[in-house]
Amino acid sequence: MLRLTNNTKDFIENHQSPIIVYSAGNAGYWTGVFLKKCSVDFLGFLDKSVTKEPVYYDGKLLYHPGKLWEFRHQALRIILPLTQYNEVITELLFSAQKYDLDLLCLVPRYRRITENNKTMHYNINVMFGYFREKLLKYPQGKPPTILSNTCSAGYMYKALGLPLSSPTINVGINSLDFVNLCKNLKHYMEIPMEKMYFARVFPMPNNGAVYCPAGKIDDAEILFAHETDLEKAKNSWNILRENLNYDDVTCIFSDRFGAISPDVMKDFSNLPMRKIFLYYQRPPVFIDKDILVENGNAIHDIYTVLENTFDILGFFNKPFNEVVHEQNII
Repeated sequence: MLRLTNNTKDFIENHQSPIIVYSAGNAGYWTGVFLKKCSVDFLGFLDKSVTKEPVYYDGKLLYHPGKLWEFRHQALRIILPLTQYNEVITELLFSAQKYDLDLLCLVPRYRRITENNKTMHYNINVMFGYFREKLLKYPQGKPPTILSNTCSAGYMYKALGLPLSSPTINVGINSLDFVNLCKNLKHYMEIPMEKMYFARVFPMPNNGAVYCPAGKIDDAEILFAHETDLEKAKNSWNILRENLNYDDVTCIFSDRFGAISPDVMKDFSNLPMRKIFLYYQRPPVFIDKDILVENGNAIHDIYTVLENTFDILGFFNKPFNEVVHEQNII
């Protein structure tokens, strides 16, 4: 028998059979790292590249998939962090039938936060969100608020395995409005979004543009580029604005929609918050050292483990008061 699941929490916490990671590649390596950090025991790895035994990978035994016969008549949990897992699932189904195995396989297939349909896509970072949430330190169980002028906040919440604590999860906000919103966060968040309309999205990097739901809070225009329903967009904003954690705020700013003026960048630099700048066009030449600079395409890459380029836990686990204090003395 073979069953598939994308629920990492249920896979880890509600089943007792031995765990094996099917991959000795980069994603497999990080799977092993997270299992160890969260004190989840596992037998080792499976990989077709094995030609002789015993072979060890990151301190664990590395088996050829043909060795599954040694577990005949047993139940196993198998984690499949591979991008191309369909062929492997077919092979595992054959092994399950041949060796009377009861296999529960964890596959990283999820709905995209930017899509309203039910299509499932590979996303290794959502799967790892369960482990990151376990390793994340936030006081009194209150998740941090992540603000962004694009959909980056939503990606970050999914990668951290956290409930949404910000209304800016799937929006587009021009650079001036976004920095003003961050500077006067309580003022803007106390204003309910009421009047909605359709607006033209500011030009995208490919010079295209679309019309989407939009609304205003005071003088700031919010575009819901991945939404089609006016009422749904308004309700989402008004509900999520109630979830903010004003004691721990991260602002993610990007040049996704064009160059940013020096004055706006200076105001962003002076925000008393954690700050990330994501570049899509070119790395900034001059930027304050208290701003973390990352490639926006790398952060949004659903096929690559975030930790390859960005120490996401190190960034969010640094106490917020220390971050603000360091900024004030620079």
